[in-house]
Amino acid sequence: MQNFTVLNEKLDLLLKKYTSLKQEKEHLQATIVKQNKLIEELNNKLIKLEDDVASSKTNAVIANDKDKKAVKKQIDTLITDIDKIMATLDD
Repeated sequence: MQNFTVLNEKLDLLLKKYTSLKQEKEHLQATIVKQNKLIEELNNKLIKLEDDVASSKTNAVIANDKDKKAVKKQIDTLITDIDKIMATLDD
C-alpha cells in the first residue's frame, strides 16, 4: 500500500513538472516569435538607413551646381550612347 502512495506522489511530481515545463516552452516559443519579428523590423530599418546613407553620399558628391551639371551631362551622354546601341541592334 505504501508503494502505491510513493508511486502516486512521484507521479504527481512528474505531472507538475511536465505542466511547468510545458508552460515554460510555450512562453519561450512566444518570446522567439516576438524576437524574430523585432529582428525583421530592425533589418528593414537597417536596409532603409543604408539606402538613406547611400543617397546622402551621392547627394554630397554632387552637392554643388557644377557637379550636378557634370553628372547630368554624363548621364545624358550615357543615355545617348545606349540609344545608339539599341538602334544598331534593331537593324
